[in-house]
Amino acid sequence: MAQQPAARKVFAESVVDFCKKYNFDGLDLDWEYPAARGGKPEDKANFVALLRELSQEFKPYGLLLTAAVSAGKHFMDPAYDVPQVSKYLDFINVMAYDYHGGWETKTGHHAPMYSRPEEKPEDPMR
Repeated sequence: MAQQPAARKVFAESVVDFCKKYNFDGLDLDWEYPAARGGKPEDKANFVALLRELSQEFKPYGLLLTAAVSAGKHFMDPAYDVPQVSKYLDFINVMAYDYHGGWETKTGHHAPMYSRPEEKPEDPMR
């Protein structure tokens, strides 16, 4: 949907209608994660295009546009054009969790305050 201008427009208009009908104050997008997990590299630009379209539709109604984004550099760099994304979002909610999980061989805290001694800063979060 995000790669097609006509589909983005229909989606944005539909979200505005939904927000007005149910008295919502906006939308929090949670795309996990553009250009990752089977996505395409161009999804980074498609995400910006989607935000631009939503922002244009939301402004006349005073609707908020926010997004939940990865805290991990492993997902962040290929997924987000931060200067562009920040132009269109009212708030950016950093998902400061999922640092450890079932993909690891050791148990770790879901949202640790500090890394384990054996972890290196350059180790990617999965």
